[in-house]
Amino acid sequence: LIQNNLLFVALANLSVGIYQVTNQGKLLTTALLSRIMLKKQLSGGQYASIALLGFGVAYIHLSEHWSKSESTRPDVEEGQNQILGLVAVLICCITSSFSGVYFEFVLKKSPTQLSVHCRNFHLASWSLVLAIIHILWHDLEQVKQYGVFHGFDVLVVLVVIMQGVTGFVVSMMIKYADNVLKGFAIAIAAVLATLVSVPLFGASISSSFVIGASIVACAVKMYSYYDGKNNSKVVEVVAKTAPTTVVEEKEFMLELLEKGGKVSTPSKEVS
Repeated sequence: LIQNNLLFVALANLSVGIYQVTNQGKLLTTALLSRIMLKKQLSGGQYASIALLGFGVAYIHLSEHWSKSESTRPDVEEGQNQILGLVAVLICCITSSFSGVYFEFVLKKSPTQLSVHCRNFHLASWSLVLAIIHILWHDLEQVKQYGVFHGFDVLVVLVVIMQGVTGFVVSMMIKYADNVLKGFAIAIAAVLATLVSVPLFGASISSSFVIGASIVACAVKMYSYYDGKNNSKVVEVVAKTAPTTVVEEKEFMLELLEKGGKVSTPSKEVS
């Protein structure tokens, strides 16, 4: 709810180009909050790839804006407050990153290890309460006249189902991967959606889109390359500092997991 209102404030006070560029800052804030809250280790190359990804996504959005905008339209309209818009985007980036990282923290670090379905039910219950309040405040007369499900045709039902499935997929991604990889997945999805729209809707691909998509692909490859180097370092550390007792083994495994590594060791019997 807060993020939606902040987005409206930002769009009302910023041009499309400035908004698209600054909104990609949520990729970096997600990485920083993952480092602070989840102790996730990222190398300098991975931070650079995240920044490159944000630039690539912003370039794709800007290319679409440039192709549709009129040359006579000014970038800044009268009555816009750019400082207010930038502050709104900054707060939106922080709140969006914090909500995602905190959800990942709850799934992975919470003492009460509940299932993904239970966590999704908790989030949906709050959304249901807010939706009911909004209906009672704004649409009560229409609900009394036409009913709650007025306008729900087959297409709307399919959209609702797809949104629900997407929510489960995102939750599983956060549980078994992390929010940084989710940002990369969203960027790749934006590129693929544009490519699919060519045969389906007859859309055209500009040279700017090709450049932006190439930047996104390079950022993905760059991040995976440095992630592989980090994992190889973790394996090397495991080989050099193998624990000798059960207590040392448990402490070492906990420390390794906090650094983002994965380990599986045979169980030992204690007499």
